[in-house]
Amino acid sequence: MDMSRAPEGLPLLDRGRHHDVHEGACFMEIAGVLAGEPWSDSPECTHPLLAHLARLVNDLTTDDARSRLAPLVPSVIGLRSTDPRWDHEIALLVAARALPVVHEEDRLPLAAGALTCERLLALTDGKPLVDLHPWTLEAFAAAPSAARWAEQYTAGLSPTHGTRHPGREIVDFAVRAVVNAGGMQVDDRLVGLLEAVISRCEHLARRAGAARTGERSSLRV
Repeated sequence: MDMSRAPEGLPLLDRGRHHDVHEGACFMEIAGVLAGEPWSDSPECTHPLLAHLARLVNDLTTDDARSRLAPLVPSVIGLRSTDPRWDHEIALLVAARALPVVHEEDRLPLAAGALTCERLLALTDGKPLVDLHPWTLEAFAAAPSAARWAEQYTAGLSPTHGTRHPGREIVDFAVRAVVNAGGMQVDDRLVGLLEAVISRCEHLARRAGAARTGERSSLRV
C-alpha cells in the first residue's frame, strides 16, 4: 500500500504509544490503521518481534529522521508467521548488523545472542550447527574477540535453557547499543536495520508461500 493513498487525517509519525489518532501515531499504530485493525501499537497484522523492532526504531530515531520510516509502514502489513524461524532470524539479523558498530563492551552479549540464534535455527531444522549465516560471519569477522568469547560462552549452554525466546531481549539490547554508540550515522543505522529485517521477513514469507504451493502441487499429482 502506498502511503500517499493512506486514509486522510493520519498524523505524522511520533514517538511513543498514543490513545488515539488525535494524539499522534507511532509506526505500528499507523500500520494497524492501514490494515483495518482496532487502534493499537501491537496490531495482529505484523509479526510481534518485527513490530517490537519497528516500535524501537520509531522511538529512538531523531525527530528529524523519523519521517524516513513512513514509506516502510505498509511493508510490514501481513508479515507474520507462527514459524519459530522468524523469531530466530529476526533476532539473529539484528544482533549481527549491530555487532560491528557498537561499543566494545556491548559486543560480547550481541555475539552470544547471535550464536544462540544460530543454534536455535539449527535445532529447529534438526541439523547440526555447521555453517553460520553470511551476516553472522561478516559480523564475527569485524569482532573476532567477541566471536571467540561467544563460542566459548555458549558451548556448554542449551539454546533452549530459558523459558522465553531471547529475541525480544536481543533486539532491545542491539538497538539501544547502536544508539549508545552515537555518531552521525545513528539514524541511518536504525533505518537500515529495520529495512534489512523487513526484507528478510519478506524473503521468509515468499519461501513459505513457495513451499505451500509445492505441497499443493504434489497433492494434485
